[in-house]
Amino acid sequence: MRNKILIIFLSILLIGCINSKKQVKEEKDDFDLWLVKAQEYTNKEKYMKAIDLLNEAMIKFSDTEVLTINYNIGFNYYKLKKYGEAKRYLNRVTNLFETAGYSQVQISEYRKFVILSNILLEKIDENKKNIKDPYHIKEEMKDKKKIRAKKE
Repeated sequence: MRNKILIIFLSILLIGCINSKKQVKEEKDDFDLWLVKAQEYTNKEKYMKAIDLLNEAMIKFSDTEVLTINYNIGFNYYKLKKYGEAKRYLNRVTNLFETAGYSQVQISEYRKFVILSNILLEKIDENKKNIKDPYHIKEEMKDKKKIRAKKE
């Protein structure tokens, strides 16, 4: 009797271990988990780790969510102030969106990445202008040219 109970207990334990191993394998292949992990790195300001993880995800999930990955890589480069690399990935988002034949559902889902990419591209251009003229001297000079003293 004790042997039967022990065998049943060990069988249940073994089945539980096998199921947990399958679950871990499925989680490794889950695209959303990769994105969540990359977002955690981004939130912790570990941008290069996030970029590395997203590049791995791009290789592993080459057919899925390419726009999502490209946008997130571009965003992380933007946060690192590597504007050239950021622009490359953000422009790729727009190009992929325009050239790929997505369904209506996918178009409405991916449009947000195009909009966000365009916003970041504008911010990059604005930041580059501010780097060239950090004290906005050119703007002040233009304003002063417009204001002239009255002639008496």
